[in-house]
Amino acid sequence: AASGGRGAIVNIGSVNGSQDFGNHAYSAAKAGLASLTRTLAGQSAPRGVRVNLIAPGTVDTPNWAGRGEALERA
Repeated sequence: AASGGRGAIVNIGSVNGSQDFGNHAYSAAKAGLASLTRTLAGQSAPRGVRVNLIAPGTVDTPNWAGRGEALERA
């Protein structure tokens, strides 16, 4: 894009950026990345650069263990 061409930036976020699942610092960081992505998209579009965020949902890992049940009880 610096040479007048096109480009793409893909940020990897998380569904935790829009919904808190108990790890507040992680959720805040992902929300910040989502906001940065929106801002960059608006500023970069006139230069031919697309900016997108991929925000996967939860994945059943040891780190997630027990959180689903706690949220259901809440």
